[in-house]
Amino acid sequence: MEDLTCPGPEGPVRLRRYRGAGTGDEALPCLLFMHGGGWVIGGLDSHDQPCRLLANAARCCVIAVDYRLAPEHPYPAAVEDSAAALTWVEENAARLRVDPDRIALGGDSAGGNLATVLALMARDGTVPKISFQLLLYPAVDMAGERPAYQRFTEGLILTAKTMRWFYDHYVPDRAPTRWRGQS
Repeated sequence: MEDLTCPGPEGPVRLRRYRGAGTGDEALPCLLFMHGGGWVIGGLDSHDQPCRLLANAARCCVIAVDYRLAPEHPYPAAVEDSAAALTWVEENAARLRVDPDRIALGGDSAGGNLATVLALMARDGTVPKISFQLLLYPAVDMAGERPAYQRFTEGLILTAKTMRWFYDHYVPDRAPTRWRGQS
């Protein structure tokens, strides 16, 4: 494990690099991992264990991104930091000992959303190409229109009301009519 930084749009972006045990100095596939936490909470330490597990189980390099959090840094700050990290990893692949043709994106919840956004940006050519996506319960229904938002509304840690709270902090100027989830 090694803490790193890369240039970001508003200053350095903190990163943490993990290499699978026993992988030596070979150029490994790389997973750029964005943590969950509703774009408001979480960071390198909250997702340290899952990143270690992924690096060891997949025998790859995992680079975790400590993107800026809302509400102090609303959308598009997290996307910009994650895009800067992806570009930096591709440009520094030799130094990082990763295969530039096998860079993947991954994340859980809000991080899965960021990985999805970056994949679309890669498709459109605005960030480096990727080879794979690993999405763990990604937050991709920003409109809150899926039936689950109406069915699972109470007695859970993450409800439609909680999701609305996260979205309101991440994208505070979103038109109120876009959210249809019930509390």
